[in-house]
Amino acid sequence: MKLRLCYLLFFVFTSCSVLFPDGVSYQMPDYSFSYLTFNKRLDYNGKKYLLNSTQFGESNFNNASYLEEVVQFFKKQLRDNVKLKNDFRNSENKILIPFIIDYDVSKENIQFLKESTNIDYIILSKVLYLEDIENKSLSNVHKKKMYFSKEGAVSFIKIIDVNNGKILLEMTCTGKISKSEDKDMQTGENLNRLNLYKGSYALGEKTMKKLLKKIK
Repeated sequence: MKLRLCYLLFFVFTSCSVLFPDGVSYQMPDYSFSYLTFNKRLDYNGKKYLLNSTQFGESNFNNASYLEEVVQFFKKQLRDNVKLKNDFRNSENKILIPFIIDYDVSKENIQFLKESTNIDYIILSKVLYLEDIENKSLSNVHKKKMYFSKEGAVSFIKIIDVNNGKILLEMTCTGKISKSEDKDMQTGENLNRLNLYKGSYALGEKTMKKLLKKIK
């Protein structure tokens, strides 16, 4: 097994040397945060939280799922005070929330949660990718941040107080790989070098993890 691995590494190394004589480089992503509220702390005073699934790409109801890192983070922080949507059931085991919740949740949905559940806060999250710029899903601020990028993603987290509709916490993290010309600094000639970097989907996962670390 070790011998095969050595042969494989040798093959990759020699191939890169031939195809990319100027070497291999790794391009580090740039990350930036936007805090849309001053608060970064959760309300730990025995409050009940509903954790909504994470939306991806275009804002539509079908493109959402629970990210493991998001679920585990809030369960660790809030323990039994946080539940997923399917956990809210009545004595007949019927789900108490009969609709899909969008990241930009409507006032009507918030009012329903207030009147029909014991939820105090709802946790919303979303990830948009560089390709969504073409579909006009990103705000002008994020478009400007990623205008000269070849890969990029933005993660969003928002927590809303169900009782009054106000936002407890809202922040975003942008990750991008900038376009760069690979030229020799002295001669100005183009370099034949292999550039390695994270793709937009990997950046989406990374920006969400970085965002979670900012919540206290």
